Amino acid sequence: MRNSIRQYTDGVKELAGGNGLALTLFGAIAAGTFDPKRHTARSVLVLQTVDLEMLRRLAKDGTRLGKARIAAPLIMTPEYINASADTFPLELIEIKQRHLCVFGEDYFEELAFQDPHIRLQCERELKTILIGMRQGLL
Repeated sequence: MRNSIRQYTDGVKELAGGNGLALTLFGAIAAGTFDPKRHTARSVLVLQTVDLEMLRRLAKDGTRLGKARIAAPLIMTPEYINASADTFPLELIEIKQRHLCVFGEDYFEELAFQDPHIRLQCERELKTILIGMRQGLL
């Protein structure tokens, strides 16, 4: 898997060029518990700007990466990350807890979260599940 990740990192650097600010692995691949039979390697590609042409260039490797058990990266900008700590705290906490920055600046290490935002997302998700369960019984 290390060779696949190295090739993936090199390919992302080349495709993103100066627009690529960082590539961060997260989840099992970063925690050292990766099992290719159960997991796909997950990552966040931090770009200075996001445009359709960049996404199309990255998409060309999708099939090859999928076969190598590497999921399409989450695409974010530094501004998006900082502006999303209140909206998607659970997702960003997951990244922050188990991540490895393989190139560029670490945009997740210093993220801070407020308890009311975490509580609100938990409540929203639990209520969504409850509504789905009730509907499933009908």
